[in-house]
Amino acid sequence: MTDDFKKWFAQEWAAYPDKAFTDKVIAQAWALKSWKAIEAARATAEQSETKLDKRAQVGNTRFGVGVKWSTVIGAAQRYHDFMNTSEKEGERIKNAKAFMDVLTASNQPDAPVTILDQVWNILMDQKQPHLAVRMNDALKLLDDAIKSQQDAAIESGESS
Repeated sequence: MTDDFKKWFAQEWAAYPDKAFTDKVIAQAWALKSWKAIEAARATAEQSETKLDKRAQVGNTRFGVGVKWSTVIGAAQRYHDFMNTSEKEGERIKNAKAFMDVLTASNQPDAPVTILDQVWNILMDQKQPHLAVRMNDALKLLDDAIKSQQDAAIESGESS
């Protein structure tokens, strides 16, 4: 018998209401048999737990092939808790509102043509240059697509 089992059984036996009708030795024998079966099932489950077949990343933490999924999921949950504090959520909402203000302003007839510069500045102010570069590239692609559609419409004789 393990010490964990002995501690557990002592607690359970102390709380058991029908001691007068139950033999302690028999109860302990049945409990130990069940304990061993549960421990064996737990050990088998730990061995057969699904593991990564590709590398994964959560935040800045990378996980290699063979790491248990539960380890990666636990890291994702801790990262979520870390990233979603009320202060960070308020900052995210403030930044999103500022971004929406820029987009809304760009829909006005007298809006400046420098929306890319405005988006770039907002993302740089958030100290997220990687997002600024991606957003800038995406907006330039969109701008190029719009210009090519306008050029095609002009060439075909349509006006927009």
